[in-house]
Amino acid sequence: MLRNLANFTIDQVKDESLAKYRGRVGEIAESEGKEPFDAMIDIAVADDLQTYFMPPTMGTDDETGGCEASSDTTTARSSALRTREPAST
Repeated sequence: MLRNLANFTIDQVKDESLAKYRGRVGEIAESEGKEPFDAMIDIAVADDLQTYFMPPTMGTDDETGGCEASSDTTTARSSALRTREPAST
């Protein structure tokens, strides 16, 4: 989990003077010369722990790159209907 902190996103900050930090933690950390964990903690403390961090969504990091779920439920339903056995009479 800690190795993926760079893929987290700072979504909301309470203190608008910290709005410049909205974005990917990895990019923020790199620009500040910090590790992602340290950047997250520093921003959260400066924001009185009111910062909203969002985890990476499925398929946007290296570990889940090929695991995106299909949002096409129509195809799944149609396939399921075609494979049903007809009711016996």
